Amino acid sequence: MLIALVGFLFLLAMINFTLNRNSILSLSLFSILSFLFSSLTYFVFYREVGSDLSFYTSSMIFCSLIAMMIGERIGTKIGLIKRSYANHINKTLCTPKKTATIIIFILEIVIFVIRYIDLIKFANELGVNINLFNVLNAIRLPYALGQYSDRGIFMTGIYLATIIVELISYLYLYIGLQNIILKRKNKQWVFMPVVGYLMIVLTFTGRAEFIKYGSIAIMFYAWGYVNNIKRSTKTNQIIAEKLIKYLFIFGIIFFSYSYIFRNTNTVLTKEIVSYIGASEYGLNSMIGKNLYGIDGQVLTFGYYTLQSLHSFMNNIFGLNIPVPSFRHLPFFVYANGSSNIYTSLLYPYLDFGFVGVLITRFFLGLIGGLLLNYLRNQKFKNSSSKLCILVITGILLYCSISAAIADRYYDFILSPNEMLKYSLLLYTVAKISFRKLFINR
Repeated sequence: MLIALVGFLFLLAMINFTLNRNSILSLSLFSILSFLFSSLTYFVFYREVGSDLSFYTSSMIFCSLIAMMIGERIGTKIGLIKRSYANHINKTLCTPKKTATIIIFILEIVIFVIRYIDLIKFANELGVNINLFNVLNAIRLPYALGQYSDRGIFMTGIYLATIIVELISYLYLYIGLQNIILKRKNKQWVFMPVVGYLMIVLTFTGRAEFIKYGSIAIMFYAWGYVNNIKRSTKTNQIIAEKLIKYLFIFGIIFFSYSYIFRNTNTVLTKEIVSYIGASEYGLNSMIGKNLYGIDGQVLTFGYYTLQSLHSFMNNIFGLNIPVPSFRHLPFFVYANGSSNIYTSLLYPYLDFGFVGVLITRFFLGLIGGLLLNYLRNQKFKNSSSKLCILVITGILLYCSISAAIADRYYDFILSPNEMLKYSLLLYTVAKISFRKLFINR
């Protein structure tokens, strides 16, 4: 079934690309490519996994992507206003104030140092032997298990400052990329706050935030080309070539991360199979456990899929809705290794079954289609609202890129905290920043 799935996914990607008029700005396309890449990895390293997919699992993967593609097509056809190119950015872009840029960068370095020192302190509290360079590896598991929390009022302020500089860094990323696209000017100092924030991300001990940030950058870059440069096959070719180059570079950095910051001697092949190739086999191992949860008990409606919403309601309204106690899924074993990666379809399957998977993917595609349609057709009155829509769409792109290895959708779409952060708070920060940190030239 694996070979058949690879063939069908490749065909589906071609159909999607054609229906979107050779445009890569399609969340369903990235989801298809994500599963296609996972399936190809599975196929190439089949002996590592040692077992084929069932017809049921292959059908669920393929049908879920069709459902998402249909939802997206419907979303892009719901006209908000007539197509207009009035939303194009004016060729006179605002420019960051250099002094403000340097101050923000220094602030980010200070935040990074404080967070890093606190990680060292945390490691000492755990009694872990560390040096200056193995801190991230030493506390990665406790950090992932949620033990790194309640660090006091001062560190709470640092966490809030981290959120603010993250949102500000998106403005600099956006302006820097638009200047490159429209003016062909690469003012490298504009990206200083971006570099500063990515240094802070190192203290998160994981790689997911880097993928999310890269996805938002892809969204800024691709949208800038598609909506501000004359549309043509050459334009799409330029975008595709650049994306392939940057994704290749990112892939090298992604897997090198384990050797640089995690001090692991895992063979690269096993690492690739564990993270990418075995995820579909992991989903396959859960078939038959839907509606009963991982531990075989009847649980609350949407126990896994709605856990972020349930946690929010528990905190705000004092409810006691059951939520998963684990932060990572249990490991499963395959022929030559183990993994705890199950694709983005596991939670909806466990909660709602096969049909539920199709319904949830349809609505995800619909949301993505509506956002893309809004970006393409709407005349934005200010840059702040446009930036919010671009960041939100970029995060959904991140969810789609991660579709074959993790369910990031529920973490964002169904999390009130995340939605407020990337809508109301981002809009407010952008509104103030465009007025205080940038000048029009």
